[in-house]
Amino acid sequence: MASSTCNQQTNPYLIEQIHTMLHQEQTTYKCNVDYLNHSSSPVIINVKPSHRVALCQWAYNVINTIKNIDKSIAVIGIQYFDRFMSSKLGSRFLIGSREFQLAFIGCLIVSLKAREGMVVEVDFITNVLCNNLYSQCEILAIEIEVLIALEWRLNGPTPQDFVGYFLDLYSYSSMFADERVVETLKQSSLVLVEQAMTDYALALQTPSSIAYAALLSCMDESFDPLDKFALIRSVTMVSGIEANQSGQRFVRDRLVQVMQMQGVGLARASVVQKSCSTQYTKSYVMSRNKRK
Repeated sequence: MASSTCNQQTNPYLIEQIHTMLHQEQTTYKCNVDYLNHSSSPVIINVKPSHRVALCQWAYNVINTIKNIDKSIAVIGIQYFDRFMSSKLGSRFLIGSREFQLAFIGCLIVSLKAREGMVVEVDFITNVLCNNLYSQCEILAIEIEVLIALEWRLNGPTPQDFVGYFLDLYSYSSMFADERVVETLKQSSLVLVEQAMTDYALALQTPSSIAYAALLSCMDESFDPLDKFALIRSVTMVSGIEANQSGQRFVRDRLVQVMQMQGVGLARASVVQKSCSTQYTKSYVMSRNKRK
């Protein structure tokens, strides 16, 4: 197995980018306020995690209907939402499901505009997306409130970003990394990330820990132990994240629970894992044969 240290030294941009993202998730874009169970909340909280789950699934459905828009935009909107609800401005939207939903819609719209550059007409939002539940004034107002609460900080790291960069580390450190295998592993991990973000307990964890848990879960039974070790070693050396840390174990265990509760997502990920395992076996055998 090639030395990961040597490979990492030849790619300083990758290391710097990961370090920057790790710093951002712990500072500017940190979201760890348990806003649905906040004892010091200025309002009476009348919404539950189940309301949030329904909104997240709705966001994925909306994105699926928009051509050429990736689901990562929905994840970004969900991240905006959790940060917004953790703020003083956002806390007043905890008083009921109508207000809670309005805040979520505002965050999704902001993600579409800010990260996808999409023109979203307010009448389309009110008439089509919201079935006239909210007025145009309410939609415009919530967008402004979201931007103010987030202080226009809209480019934070996502779990999908970390999946991509951690896989880059894996590609540099593994002797048998194959582009097709890496891409299939990426798609499998993204399925788990999308489902993880619907879970309130997981959404309060760092994007890096969610990404790492998704990758390790997909590699559990599909990959040679040496290649799994290559990923673990590379991520630990660069990020300092230990696979056996209590916090990381919680994320992995919780992710398994979420996937078990959401059988559709688990089945979809399993299909991708099976394909990934087959491709890995072929690549491994071919690499072995070349060395003989």
